[in-house]
Amino acid sequence: MAATALVLCRPFKSFSAASLFSEPGSTHKIVFLHSGANPQMADYALEKMALITRKHPAAVQVPQDEVAFNGQEYKIIQKGDIKTGLIRVTDKSSVDGINQLAEQLKKDHHCQLIVCLSSLGFKQKTGIDDIRLAEKSADIDIIIGNHPTNHCTNPFIARNTHRGEVIIHHAADNGFGLGSIEIAFDKKTPTKCAVAINNHLSRLPEKA
Repeated sequence: MAATALVLCRPFKSFSAASLFSEPGSTHKIVFLHSGANPQMADYALEKMALITRKHPAAVQVPQDEVAFNGQEYKIIQKGDIKTGLIRVTDKSSVDGINQLAEQLKKDHHCQLIVCLSSLGFKQKTGIDDIRLAEKSADIDIIIGNHPTNHCTNPFIARNTHRGEVIIHHAADNGFGLGSIEIAFDKKTPTKCAVAINNHLSRLPEKA
């Protein structure tokens, strides 16, 4: 059974614990699948993500290693009508550099979503962490944490410099270590309208 989060806030019309897989119109939604940092569950998580992406056209497996980025700081993926910019964030990254790249991806490459793949840790005593990155950002929509020990067990909503919501999520490294973030867009406008967050994805949804 998947543990989920239910929150209400803007600019999303709704945050839901229900899967968006069951809703029609997959060209207007995207599902980010990501795994925790538990090496004991790595093979299972990769196998499960591959199965879900084959079964559901809106699902995409989030690459969380350097090899998948071919040495680049970012990667652009397209699913249906939705273009997403993925940014790799490490302890060598600067907040200014990340913000400039996020702005470039939205303005120049017309990405509707910016997702940061972070190994900073959820909350540190000093220096930059996932929370501070979110609070100092302007164009980041989602931060997916991949720190092996420093993470929040539940989805967290931070506020950026424009008071917009930034989702911070980590697939818990216990249990199945597999999570999903599902974003739906309004069919008539490019506005985000709903999100469903699964913290422990332990079974496949029955219908697309």
